[in-house]
Amino acid sequence: MIGFVMPLEKVLVSGWSSDNPGTRLELTREERREVIEKLIKCVERLHAKGIIHGDIKPPNILLCSDGEIRLCDWATASFEGDGFAHNISTVQYSSRHRLRYVSAYEPLTRSEDLYELGITIWEIWVGEVPFREIKADALEDYIIAGLRPDMDRIDDGEMRERIREYLDSAPP
Repeated sequence: MIGFVMPLEKVLVSGWSSDNPGTRLELTREERREVIEKLIKCVERLHAKGIIHGDIKPPNILLCSDGEIRLCDWATASFEGDGFAHNISTVQYSSRHRLRYVSAYEPLTRSEDLYELGITIWEIWVGEVPFREIKADALEDYIIAGLRPDMDRIDDGEMRERIREYLDSAPP
């Protein structure tokens, strides 16, 4: 048996505490900023190694007791340029390009990860799942049409601009 041991972790699930179900995981402004900075560095390290995660979202982020951030759920991950393609996505975190061409089995790119990172940062900052007010059966069409999360909910100009940059990185 091959495996590894890692520190105790909590899953960052839309602001809810995974170790105490039913209670909200409250993060201060500075804690949110710290989680976001660590997440960005984590994704940058992956991309520097040519790895595309393919499913960046809060449920796939572990807040570990050693203070580090780790990504989990590597089912959609690939090495850049390896040609691996799939048609799995979580609509709320997928770019319009990915939703438009999901059935074409296009390989994922760094820009898709960066778009997911932007949506994830928005969710961490706001503490809500994006587009939660839209019915699931209509959400894909809205995103393909260009819908983005409400950027006015981001009360920090620098953070708002960073999110916009990540969202703009996805192909049209």
